[in-house]
Amino acid sequence: MAEISDVVDLLPPEDSGDLLDPVDSITDDIQSIITRGIEEAKQHFEENIEPDMAEATDYYYGRAVGDLKGETGRSKVISTDVRDATLDQIPDQLEIFMGSDSVVEFKPKHAAKREQAEQATDMVNYVFYEDNPGFLILNSILKDAGVRRLAYVKWTWKEDYCVKGQSMTGLMEEEILFLQEQGLEFTIVGEREDVSMGPEGLMPIMTFDIEVQYRDEEGRVVVEAVPPEEVFWTPEARDFRTAPLVVHHREVPVDEVLAMGYTMDEIEDFLGPDADTSTESLRWSRQIYSGVNGSGNATSIDDTSETLDPSQRPVLFAEAYARVDTDDDGMGELRMFHCIGKSYHILNGNGFGELVDEIPIAVFTPDPEPHTIPGLSNFDYLKEVQKVKSQIQRGQLNSLAQSIEHQMVVSQSEVNLRDLISPEISGLIRVRRDVNAVREIRHQFVGADTLPVLEYYDQIRADRTGRAGPREGLNANILQSTDKDAVQNTISKSQQRIRMVARVYAETGFKHLFKGIYRLLVENQRRERYIKLRGEYVTVDPRSWDADMDVSVNVGLGGGSVGAKLQDLLMQADKQEMHLQMGSPLVSFTELRTTYGKIADLMGYRDTDQFWRPWDAQQQQMYEQQQAEAAQNAEKEPAQRVVDVEETK
Repeated sequence: MAEISDVVDLLPPEDSGDLLDPVDSITDDIQSIITRGIEEAKQHFEENIEPDMAEATDYYYGRAVGDLKGETGRSKVISTDVRDATLDQIPDQLEIFMGSDSVVEFKPKHAAKREQAEQATDMVNYVFYEDNPGFLILNSILKDAGVRRLAYVKWTWKEDYCVKGQSMTGLMEEEILFLQEQGLEFTIVGEREDVSMGPEGLMPIMTFDIEVQYRDEEGRVVVEAVPPEEVFWTPEARDFRTAPLVVHHREVPVDEVLAMGYTMDEIEDFLGPDADTSTESLRWSRQIYSGVNGSGNATSIDDTSETLDPSQRPVLFAEAYARVDTDDDGMGELRMFHCIGKSYHILNGNGFGELVDEIPIAVFTPDPEPHTIPGLSNFDYLKEVQKVKSQIQRGQLNSLAQSIEHQMVVSQSEVNLRDLISPEISGLIRVRRDVNAVREIRHQFVGADTLPVLEYYDQIRADRTGRAGPREGLNANILQSTDKDAVQNTISKSQQRIRMVARVYAETGFKHLFKGIYRLLVENQRRERYIKLRGEYVTVDPRSWDADMDVSVNVGLGGGSVGAKLQDLLMQADKQEMHLQMGSPLVSFTELRTTYGKIADLMGYRDTDQFWRPWDAQQQQMYEQQQAEAAQNAEKEPAQRVVDVEETK
């Protein structure tokens, strides 16, 4: 990919008299770089990444594609191991991320910012789970990454406009002129003549009634799961955040582009859908329905676009993040380009794009491979297992069908074939000579012999996806001769893969996502927000936060099951209560309240304040001070009684 500096060196000098505008030449070269970069990234995705994603989706839905196609007249059943493994993992992963109050925590660089960091943690988690459909986004992440290797989440700042109005009555002409001088837009809805007392007595005066309308801007962070087929990157990229070019490529309606501030004149020449969409694409594979019309032909996803309202006509839109040297200093700056149409015409920044400090897209992959962006998924682990099990199950059903419906050897010239193929159970078969013209071929059912093979492949699936299989503690015969600790260790071991995947998601995608949400709040929040955090309504003002606060991962990855953790916390609470009764300095009500909160959290009650009042270090200090004053008063009380008696005498 060419650099801008290479082109700038070729520009004619200003005094050469050449009519070529250097600025136009630079923008043309930027346009060329972005267009070639997007086309190269798209081609790389369509040739090397999308085919596997589409095939993984077909395996997830249990479709008869490729090696899974059955023979005519034979069983076509398909095992759904990719789907079963993914759906088995999702509940445990959701419990990990949804079971705690926060997925990540913000750590202050100074002790004085501790309270601010706690508020930032609560606020960012509130934005993800409450301001946005956090559960649905999380579910999309787990499915896309678990099946198709990659999942993406994008965050942006969106300005919401609310039109508000106010009526004013009885305004005089001087007041109307004053409002006009202030630039306030209003509409006069009525006027009347009143009487006012002046220096010369009663005199007529005109008054006006007006209506004032204004737009109230209220911005918010928008988080959305992005379909995997909409994100491309340059082939040489080893890391998503440092890739030379990353593009969010999709079709959007016309009104969405106009809402970004562009005019119809700027986009009118580039309207039209992406003609490259085919039935082999991932976008098509993700459709659950068959996509076949009445004539038996596949129906394009965009066939109905011409029947839409003009404001909903599709247009190809690409949001590209590229590192381009626009100031000829030899250093590429990260810039964001709004591109439209098949030629990817740049709309913003007069062709130079917009300077940004990060790519607002987080990528998730369950089993990352070093030095490459895509990792491995359940499809890679279970593709061969699903094919083998499908063949075994088909053989079982074919054998069962042959053992029930026996094949027949028939003399075609002696038997009425129409009687023979009749489905009637007690029907007659007409023959010309004798019954020896029809001979039955019996088949022995062999499906039972294949059951151990199926169990073997089930165990392979469990080993590869982190689920306890029949050999590992969950078999009833084994449980009878296994103690409780062995079973618990086996189950815990089977969940290590799931916890490892959750740790990968937290350290990569979630850390990047929540830092991006935090930065948007600090940079764009214009006013305070009054929201409920930890059971109390508090005022949050991100404008005063530290923009470079560190982030640490805090996912529920402790050892053992929920029941084991609950027992451990109950034991900790007993110990803490004992130390409090003894007056030990090792424990205060702050630590005990934290333990109680964790117990309620593990029991499924996220709002622990409904059971236990909030208790922090400041409240503990005030409590200890009150206790000390009460003790001093108790010591003074006997002597004070003597003084009171003497005074009474």
